[in-house]
Amino acid sequence: MEFEKFLKGIEMMPEAIEKLKKLSIPEEEYGEMKRLFYREKEQFYKAILKERDYRLRFLYYFCRFACDAHKDYVEKGIEDSVYWDTFSDLTIWCGNCYRDYGEYGLEEYDWLAHHVELQLFRLGRLQFEKTLSEWEILHEKTVISVHVPQGEKLEIEACRESVKRGYEFWGKEYTYLCDSWLLDPKLRKILKEDSNILEFQKMFDVVSIDKESRQAEERIFIKLEENPRDYPEDTSLQREAKRYLINGGILGCALGVLK
Repeated sequence: MEFEKFLKGIEMMPEAIEKLKKLSIPEEEYGEMKRLFYREKEQFYKAILKERDYRLRFLYYFCRFACDAHKDYVEKGIEDSVYWDTFSDLTIWCGNCYRDYGEYGLEEYDWLAHHVELQLFRLGRLQFEKTLSEWEILHEKTVISVHVPQGEKLEIEACRESVKRGYEFWGKEYTYLCDSWLLDPKLRKILKEDSNILEFQKMFDVVSIDKESRQAEERIFIKLEENPRDYPEDTSLQREAKRYLINGGILGCALGVLK
């Protein structure tokens, strides 16, 4: 896959594309770093983090790795639509990086490693990842983790269709788990009965709740604050969540098994 074709295919921001074009990394150096990534991932991270423009470099390398991964998709018979949908996450996280740090690149680089190593695939609205988890060790069952990428409405029919595709892709014999703030039962206290989030919760049986997690606050408000009174009120969800937190409520994270 050609680099520029890939960047346009995932709809990378034009400004980010221009910066990536100006990043001069010799092919020999790229090859060495790619081998380091697949051999000693932590050492690869440390090497990039030493650079002043490390966020942009992470974006460059992961986009190049994604280009190289296209041949693996072809060899495995995975359709191109899955390829483009999966790696569109690079654009999403590049946008988050610009929002949070004022520069194009990647800060959540470890997350994108799952994509280029062909562990995670986006199949419609949801992402599915074959992973080793504590649940798998305790229950001796292979786990497929279900993730909800940002950027689109959580329409329940789209989620159900995505689950069907997940079954077709991985198989029904696995345990499908979702570890997310979206499954926290306490969201019922702040959301309307016809909420898409509450409909999504009905797809899972909650098996554990992490009350210490602040993932819900991070996803709802973007930036964590110590005092909930400092949170913005730009959306109805933010307003209701803020009111709930100010009154002493706690929003956590829950682990659910797909029904």
